[in-house]
Amino acid sequence: MTTAGWQIVVFVACLIGVGAFEGVETALLAADRFRIRVLAKAKRAGAELSLDLLQRRDQILVTLLVCSTLLSAAAAALATSLIEDWIGTTAVATVLAAFGVTIVV
Repeated sequence: MTTAGWQIVVFVACLIGVGAFEGVETALLAADRFRIRVLAKAKRAGAELSLDLLQRRDQILVTLLVCSTLLSAAAAALATSLIEDWIGTTAVATVLAAFGVTIVV
């Protein structure tokens, strides 16, 4: 596989990772603590872990946001490199990649 091929694969992986982290963030913020407590008392699988995670919501949110930001930056850098190889102009590639990744993410 060529270098551009690997860059595309890593770019797509970064976008999938951003989506996963953002999905977990949304789920964490939308979680109903009362319902999870009831499920934990009923010994439902995963409810105690969810309750434990909700107790440390701030730490988890910071971690999720940092990871999401790093993956977004990596995706933007890869997009810039790919577009620069494709059109040959660094300034235009940077602008196109920045707008493109912002819209996709």
